Amino acid sequence: MSPNPPRDRPPRPPRKAPPGAESQPEKALAITVVRGDETFSFRDRLPLLPLRDVVVFPHMTLPLLVGRRPSVRAIERAAARDRMLFVTAQKSSEVADPSHDELYRIGTVVRVLQLFRLPDGTLRVLVEGCAAAASSASNGRATPTP
Repeated sequence: MSPNPPRDRPPRPPRKAPPGAESQPEKALAITVVRGDETFSFRDRLPLLPLRDVVVFPHMTLPLLVGRRPSVRAIERAAARDRMLFVTAQKSSEVADPSHDELYRIGTVVRVLQLFRLPDGTLRVLVEGCAAAASSASNGRATPTP
């Protein structure tokens, strides 16, 4: 048996994905908040830090002890970028790993002022509230509220 001779075919055009199947990441929008003589600029997509039994308001400076692994990762991501986080309270402090439904929608955009890692792996973080914001679980964006 002889092998088949090569056929000269034109190359196939690449397949197109059906409409809506392509999911290109949305670009983060820059948000600027003016507070007195200070101006804060941050992205509309921020790392989320759920808080147990505490609420942070704008103009408030507060130390936090953070030990949950997802929360530590959120702070590390913020520290590597622009030091800005979105914090919001949990509806129930007994929930170990809250979903978006278990968090309040209104929270605060905070700036990390100090970060100190303790020997047991927890973080001591000093944050300052910059602006009230609302989160959207559907697209993960934080929107400043008046």
